[in-house]
Amino acid sequence: MPKNEIFLQSWEKSIQTVREIFAFCLVLAEHGIYDERIEKYLSIAEKMQDRDEKSKTYGNFKWYFNSQKIVDLNSVEFSLREGLLLWIRHRERLNENTKQILEGLLKTGIKGVLNHQVLPRYTNIFLVKTWNLVAYGENFADDKIKKLAYKMLDEWLEYTGENGIREYNSPNYYFVDITALGLIYRYTHNDEIRKKSEIGLKLFWTDLALNFFEPAGRIGGSRSRDYDYIYGKDGVEQLLSYYGWLERKKNIALDYLIKLSEWKPPLEISNLRKKYPRFIERKIGARKGEWACHYIGKKFSLGCCGFCYSPLDKPLVFLFPSKDLANGYVVFDARNDPYGEKPEKQPWSGFEHKVCLHLVPFITASQHRNELIMYASIKADDPSIPRIAPVVHGFYTHFVFPSVQIFKDGKRIYLQKGEKIDIGIDDVLILKHRSAAIGIRIFHATDLSGQKPAIYLINDGNKYSVLRMTVVHSDKKKDAGTGEIGFYIAGKDDVNSKEGIEMFHKKLKKVKITMNRNNNDIEILKNSVVTMRFNPEKWQIMVDGNVSDILGFNGKDIGKKILTGGKL
Repeated sequence: MPKNEIFLQSWEKSIQTVREIFAFCLVLAEHGIYDERIEKYLSIAEKMQDRDEKSKTYGNFKWYFNSQKIVDLNSVEFSLREGLLLWIRHRERLNENTKQILEGLLKTGIKGVLNHQVLPRYTNIFLVKTWNLVAYGENFADDKIKKLAYKMLDEWLEYTGENGIREYNSPNYYFVDITALGLIYRYTHNDEIRKKSEIGLKLFWTDLALNFFEPAGRIGGSRSRDYDYIYGKDGVEQLLSYYGWLERKKNIALDYLIKLSEWKPPLEISNLRKKYPRFIERKIGARKGEWACHYIGKKFSLGCCGFCYSPLDKPLVFLFPSKDLANGYVVFDARNDPYGEKPEKQPWSGFEHKVCLHLVPFITASQHRNELIMYASIKADDPSIPRIAPVVHGFYTHFVFPSVQIFKDGKRIYLQKGEKIDIGIDDVLILKHRSAAIGIRIFHATDLSGQKPAIYLINDGNKYSVLRMTVVHSDKKKDAGTGEIGFYIAGKDDVNSKEGIEMFHKKLKKVKITMNRNNNDIEILKNSVVTMRFNPEKWQIMVDGNVSDILGFNGKDIGKKILTGGKL
């Protein structure tokens, strides 16, 4: 039995969703297999599609085989993505009945795509929808849909040129974004649209190159919508492997979407990942505070954002030079799930999808190259909590990081499995791996009652070899109260000795950070200079690490250049 057939049979047994049906049928065809399975599975997809013309979800699909109704409207976008490729590339080799079934699915499905209202800030779905409309409009000779598709691509480029990529730095969705733009580039009949899709590809790949921390083999910095809490690799790893930035994966059968959307980043872009040090600044939205920064040194990466909009965001991430070690990250939690390993069925998805979600509190920050200050305010009565945490276990801020060398106030400490130690306000924790060091200092923290919270460092014996520093704003569910956390983090290269640790500790300890409060207006000063001024009750930011670049690299906005057709 051919190796590919063994893999396909294994994949076939695991199919549970309609989007997997279309993907599986496409891969069968790409391997030259046009047997009865394509007709069989497309017939199943027919039964999962809403064929009621009076229905609000007409043309869309149930997500899972056992779904009772259509909940997630993204289902039609992901299904038609592969379905249209099957039509474009293989319809002449399908038997007549299979071809008719596929044509019916697409003609009905495009109604679901048109009915699915998506804003350009919802980056991945907006771009997949754009591909679907381009492919359908051009291949079914529908001028109205074609014009709408072209307008959508223009709309996304215009939005991004003003606000940056909203779903920024996402290890999962950059795969979706890049392949969607690549499909438009490869299959559009319109030369102008091809050029515009290539502008988008250049932007995303420049973004990836700048934020890729090669010593760790992954994207660094804060990010939106990351499902892989511990390692932050996810789908984009496939792209990086395919184009040679990472070691090639052995199982390459699932690279079909990358192959069909192939656009290889030129050397002028890929070489950006080898420039050190570099400081990336970027907008991630229209409002003040919607920005992210990322510093990459020779042996560490450190980045934060000034705003979170998704319960899957990581507002702060740091990396050491290892492909095996976990991310360091901060997460605000009510489900007692610091490692993102306890998915729950969520109300917002009609209790259909299982996801690990965390709190989206008010945050603000300021980052200057290798050091940053961040503040967060966690409210127990935040109206978003019921849809994020159906069962609240407490309110926590977790600092999660790999089990490397740990120094508390300059002295090396060792934590055995199950051991924990108390951490005080203004204690300095230094994490060291090889010659890189990350220092963490909590300068302000309260529980939900405004009192001093418990703060501890623990080795809880998890399977990921990570340690955790937790601030306990409350160890149980409460209906009211506000907890606060303010911290300072800095990274340093070339820390090669005990004396180096001592010097780094003294430097971190010497930084003077003060908080002034006037009613609900708060300002944070570093060495007597105001770095942040804000009002968490009004979700208002007056002063922060203001960023205006679309994608800035060491002081130059190369993102703006790309979007206006300029060279790097």
